[in-house]
Amino acid sequence: MKDSGLLSDEDFQKKVDKIKSRKERHEQHLKERSGKQQAAAEALKNAVRKQQTGGVVNVGDAVRIKGLTTIGKVEAIDGKQATVIFGDMRTKMAVSRLEHVDAASLQTEQQQFQAYNYSRETRETIDKHRNQFHQELDVRGMRADEALNQVQYFIDDAILVGAGQVRILHGKGNGILRQLIRQYLASIPNVKSYRDEHVQFGGAGITVVEL
Repeated sequence: MKDSGLLSDEDFQKKVDKIKSRKERHEQHLKERSGKQQAAAEALKNAVRKQQTGGVVNVGDAVRIKGLTTIGKVEAIDGKQATVIFGDMRTKMAVSRLEHVDAASLQTEQQQFQAYNYSRETRETIDKHRNQFHQELDVRGMRADEALNQVQYFIDDAILVGAGQVRILHGKGNGILRQLIRQYLASIPNVKSYRDEHVQFGGAGITVVEL
């Protein structure tokens, strides 16, 4: 009897399995090819990076210890040992523990270093002010505008150096200078309070300011 052309259930299943198997092999091939492409791309990227930074550590190179972020500069190389300067610290270590720093990391480090320097300069300025600061200001005999100008700078410096208490010597007189100074002090948020000095230390001729 002539074949009707129809597949039996068994043949049909075999054909389906064959197609399925071919599809799975194709997908596996694509996955492997993708993996190889990715590995090749990574290898190429590493090669470019190595070419850019150079595989050999030389004097003057910007480097860091592998696994760390602090960037230093190679000062000298003696065989397999390198002397590296990290900020204010000089240390000697194996060259194999060092890696080159890319331009982006170096730029970030330089910006942070500049910010640190600015911060350090600010602290040094404050320390200098603190060492030179006198907690007493004498404005006796000055004109009102001159006295207020001196008081303004004096209070600014006192706040800057973190003084807790200062004294302003304005004298008693007719009390106008005392009144103007206290009006100014009342307008400063950092001024907690102000009062006359104790009678035995000058009384109403001196204003004690709490900051």
